Amino acid sequence: MFWGHLRECNTIVKANQYILLSHLVGYCIALLIFFGLISAAAARGPSTTPGHLASAIELTEPPPVDYRIIDQGGPRLVITNRARLGNPAGNYIDPVDNEPALSLEYPPHSDISYLFDAGLWIGGIVGTDTLVSTGTGAWLTRTELYPDTGAAGLLRFDDYFADQAFVAAYTDTLTEPTIVRPDVIDGLHRPLPVDVRQETRAWADPTYRNLIWLELTITNIGNQPIDEAYVGWYCDPDIYHEDSTAGYLDDLVGYRQAAVEIDGQTYAVEGVYAIDNDGDPQERFGLNDSSPTAAFGLAFIDRGDSPPVHSFNWWITNNYLDINWGPHRPATLSGRPDGDVARYKMMANGEIDYDQVFTGIDMTGDGWSAPPDTFFFAAGADIRFLYAVGPFDLPPGDSLTANFVIFIGDNLHTDPEHFIRTFRYDNPQPYLDGLDFSGWEKTLGAAAHLAATDFAAAAPGPPTDFNLLSWTTDKATLNWQPKGTFDLAGFEIFRAPFGDEFPVTPLAVLSPDDRTFTDTGLPVGQFSYAVGSFDDGGRHGPISAKLPVDLLMPMAVELYPTEAVNGLLTLTWEPSIYPDVAIYHIERFEESAPGDTILVSVGQSATETFADPFALQATIYEYQIVPESGAGIRGPASNRVRGMVMAFDSGPLIIDQTLADPIGLTDADSVRAFWERALPTATYRVEDRSALPTLDLAAFNPHPVTIVVSSGAYAETEHVRNLLSDYDLAGGRVLLVGRDLFNFNELTARGQLFGPGDFAYDFFGVAEIYYPPLLLPDPVRMNATFIGATPCKSDLGYLPTDPARTGWGIPAQWQPVGPGIPFVGWVEGDPSTTECLYTFDALEADTSSMHGKTVGLLFNDGRRRNALLSFPLSQMDEAQAVDALRRIIGMLGYSAGIPGDYNGDGLVAPVDLVGAINWILKGGIAPIDPISLDVNGDCRINLVDLVILVNYLYRSGPPLQVGC
Repeated sequence: MFWGHLRECNTIVKANQYILLSHLVGYCIALLIFFGLISAAAARGPSTTPGHLASAIELTEPPPVDYRIIDQGGPRLVITNRARLGNPAGNYIDPVDNEPALSLEYPPHSDISYLFDAGLWIGGIVGTDTLVSTGTGAWLTRTELYPDTGAAGLLRFDDYFADQAFVAAYTDTLTEPTIVRPDVIDGLHRPLPVDVRQETRAWADPTYRNLIWLELTITNIGNQPIDEAYVGWYCDPDIYHEDSTAGYLDDLVGYRQAAVEIDGQTYAVEGVYAIDNDGDPQERFGLNDSSPTAAFGLAFIDRGDSPPVHSFNWWITNNYLDINWGPHRPATLSGRPDGDVARYKMMANGEIDYDQVFTGIDMTGDGWSAPPDTFFFAAGADIRFLYAVGPFDLPPGDSLTANFVIFIGDNLHTDPEHFIRTFRYDNPQPYLDGLDFSGWEKTLGAAAHLAATDFAAAAPGPPTDFNLLSWTTDKATLNWQPKGTFDLAGFEIFRAPFGDEFPVTPLAVLSPDDRTFTDTGLPVGQFSYAVGSFDDGGRHGPISAKLPVDLLMPMAVELYPTEAVNGLLTLTWEPSIYPDVAIYHIERFEESAPGDTILVSVGQSATETFADPFALQATIYEYQIVPESGAGIRGPASNRVRGMVMAFDSGPLIIDQTLADPIGLTDADSVRAFWERALPTATYRVEDRSALPTLDLAAFNPHPVTIVVSSGAYAETEHVRNLLSDYDLAGGRVLLVGRDLFNFNELTARGQLFGPGDFAYDFFGVAEIYYPPLLLPDPVRMNATFIGATPCKSDLGYLPTDPARTGWGIPAQWQPVGPGIPFVGWVEGDPSTTECLYTFDALEADTSSMHGKTVGLLFNDGRRRNALLSFPLSQMDEAQAVDALRRIIGMLGYSAGIPGDYNGDGLVAPVDLVGAINWILKGGIAPIDPISLDVNGDCRINLVDLVILVNYLYRSGPPLQVGC
């Protein structure tokens, strides 16, 4: 890990301590040079045909990193979608323990590392340019190969040839210096025009479980040939236990060849090894579970396209020239390759460096240059290496395929005193001969055998997600997820009494299309099940872990989404169908520290409902339900749901985003003051746009409705989306009002489709939004007059614009003629969750293209309820705009003193008149909001108000007024 390189600098380590210090000094100096270059950089590069990635000019930050942990077999390797292997900065979290994952861990969950960082290098000659694309340059943390910016750039699962496989796609097309850091030698990056498809594969079969396959398909996407191309991997193997102080400083690398027999076939194999020099034996316990006793390996696998040149070069590096060195012939490079020309020369030099342990031997007689005087790193050091193959010729549009494996060889170290007893600088051969490379050779031979059999030699592992679907007193139903292995022939089910070993003969043999199995006629008791797979060659892979089944155990229940009812967080769930449940245990997960939670028991229930009396307001919790039978046997926990409760005892929250309007539509009288006059009877609070990204849940707590006012694109940051999601979870409602919403701020025709996962769709049911052309021939008319129309709620009425506000601050060429509304887009909603609130209806002779189009939606998916208006209310005729606003927030469940709305449903209808008569004249039930019946604003509620209400409802009387 990166921090492993920095820590323990003041600790006395093995004889190589000062190398670490000088290495870090060099690293920091390189970074300073780096950023100096960036400040004066501009993008440039060779002429290429664009690949699937946008040009650098279109990007302001790198495409997002996607990562996975390959963990089907033995080693656990972090892979990314950026031509890079490992987790050097500790950014990628292992979901098993919620801690930073090791780059390459073996055995699984042992905290023993075998790799710090690795990156793909591709080099070639394009015209007169020598270019190299790097997944990482390590000492400069340089990345030049990037994925697409969209979903196509993410890692994709594909288990056709293996039990676990992920496909990545990336290109070298970016040149923006804030994304691709300039090189200390070359300066600004010059792309090698390549598109790469990387498939990473792993198997559960014991013969092949210690290798991870890397298949690379590299395509020339440029318009010139790439001549004499080489492909290879740069690696920084750090081999040590995480608890050691500086264990990565005593590693050894080398190159081996062997003949290995697998299934009667003999394979000639060769590749790189990296090992800890002694396995880090413990003073009292020798070699134990904390000892890195295995060997790391990297090899090219010949699948019929073996290139003639293999190059293996290792070096130790820092800024002191006597340490920046590696074995080399006089005509080749010594030490770290800086710049594309040096990197390419190293890839193409055809040199196989001697093993690191021989550095103390005089090798000049064999044509090697002499090492520096400080050759003590023959006993171990912090080493890097590059392993490359080639050459390949790539005409434009052509592709090449290169196959590599990263693998682990078990049990290299078996004697804790072997290094101390046998290693000598002047004669290291006895030490090398005493290491057991048989595991390294066997795994590499297995990789060659896989290639020879087109991956058929590996038996398929068990399917994933093997679980108990349902059970009764005498039967159990099992299910699993489909498996896509190309030669899968079927599945086998095994059963045994709980605690016993499984029999050799399976209970059932199923077809490859089966996904479930029901075992019937069972006696009451406890059992274990397992599932395995077999292929069409009759090979049987390892079976799954044991799945325990207790026929007296209650079944898990389904916990429904939480509801906030009367200030309490209420849970409901489906009853457990077998056996009869005596009690349900309610368990809550609370955050105890950032990224950590604790389990708390908050009560029991004999029915399928529970209101949590201890839930704090504006606090997110997770819940699960555990059933218990009358016999005291607990069943499995339910699914988890999130929940939160808020007080909702105040008026609306207004998030005003009009303060940063780019074309001057903000006016204290026409925007902010409108909301002050629109909600005079409501206790409300206003937060301006600058506060939006910093708000927390507590700011939303008292407010049942939040109105987001936008005269520009809605600022949808991840924080704001999460904030509104949690607010929605507690039962809060959102009204989004304005123009140019959802990042549409170009003054041209613009439209977009939305779907699940998009803010517009998830919160407002918007399936499509379209903005018409705004700049029309003079005189300019923007869109049309707005009026509520069928199929919208016709009683919301006609909404003419207010000329005093509509034209304020808008450049003359954009000002509308007549009552047209500027910057309005129509929307289409998901018909299953939305209903129309408003449409355009053009009254002018020119007949707007917006005629009949929806410009307001009410979203209701059965749980959440939100609304959207794609026009600025503050620019409408104020009396009618206020009336519309109050009705809409009434539909969202909050009464804001809508005049005449006796029952608080957001509408004014005959039922409200009946209620008002009964209350005023007969002393009946009081209205939801009494001030709503002061419809003439005289601060009194009497017969006059009833007369005005009758005239409004039945005689087209004047608009009702808000109470005092």
